[in-house]
Amino acid sequence: MILCGPVYECISVAADRVDDLSPLLAGSVQKFKLPGMAAAIVQGNRMTAFGVAGIRCRGSAEHITADDLFHIGSDTKSMTATLAAMLIEDGKLQWTSTPADILPKDGVSKIDPAWTRVTLEELLTHHAGVRANPDLVGLLFIRAFSGSPQNERRDVCRAMLRKPPDKEPGKAFLYSNAGFIIAGTMAETAAGKPWEELMRERLFGPLGMASAGYGPPGMPTAQPGRSNGAKTPKTETVSQPCGHDGNGIPHPPSWAADNPACFGPAGTVHVSLRDWAKYASFHLGGERGEVWTVPGTSKPLLSVDSVRRLHTPFGDSITPGGPRYAKGWGVRKDVKTGETTLMHFGSNGFWMAGIALYPARNVAILVATNQGGEQAQQACNQLLRTLAERKPQR
Repeated sequence: MILCGPVYECISVAADRVDDLSPLLAGSVQKFKLPGMAAAIVQGNRMTAFGVAGIRCRGSAEHITADDLFHIGSDTKSMTATLAAMLIEDGKLQWTSTPADILPKDGVSKIDPAWTRVTLEELLTHHAGVRANPDLVGLLFIRAFSGSPQNERRDVCRAMLRKPPDKEPGKAFLYSNAGFIIAGTMAETAAGKPWEELMRERLFGPLGMASAGYGPPGMPTAQPGRSNGAKTPKTETVSQPCGHDGNGIPHPPSWAADNPACFGPAGTVHVSLRDWAKYASFHLGGERGEVWTVPGTSKPLLSVDSVRRLHTPFGDSITPGGPRYAKGWGVRKDVKTGETTLMHFGSNGFWMAGIALYPARNVAILVATNQGGEQAQQACNQLLRTLAERKPQR
């Protein structure tokens, strides 16, 4: 069986040669009392191990399947940074572009002079001095009148950019979803298309990530609607996994089961692990000097230099003596072995997902669960460590 998009090399998944991780995942689901989990190991352009375990939603009988979708939260951030790198290669942006350079073209005119010193690179590495999230009260008002995620993001930018950043730009690490909203708005302004459309056109499509989308998997409509607060879904049949809060209570897909849609560039992507593996393989290949091409052309999807810049830490460490942050990746170098790992976790409170790249080994590991909270974080951390130390079963 071949799992691939129209890229220069497909991710091959020979069904009789893939290690089954399902028993290991079943043990983790039981130990940490989670509804379900999925995981994959990628070696270069091949998936060498894969597994799923558990159920889609508590209160229903459907088990998680190999093609089910998982919300990956802030693991979206490296995807937004990858899109920005593509637009930079197109000449539509620069790493040194500022909101004041780009956003007036989209009607964001009242910008505090301090934003002339905030660069796109700083926004994508959490060094722009921007608060963690937009003002939630103001965001409720914006959502009521904006009408689309793109308009929401523009209005969020209007509200935030009237005042200077919360901290001195270019100094300390300050994790910021709001910074990625601004960066995503810069990307869609420069390209003349919504972020969601750009992601499909420039990243998901070329990599063959047909399952990738936005918001809670299985969202029935785009119309806002509140959850009825029930502890189980309204119907017995569940088409996709649903998220669960830290107490294990299911939250069927609705606008209330995710961050606002304007958070897209910071973390609203959902995807199957099989398709997410293609993204991991693309980044592994670029780090090792492999060039992936745009389907039907000889044009690189992204140059090796740009991929490596995405992986290069910027500014101070996240914590004193701890890992540093690249563009959507935490970067840690093992003091004993010298091995560099690129890693990120994402959660909207109802899901947890983690990705780790080990370039020297040409290996990537993906883990996900349809529950948020501390137990889910512990489960994903432990599983990722176990898989990183695991020897192939053949």
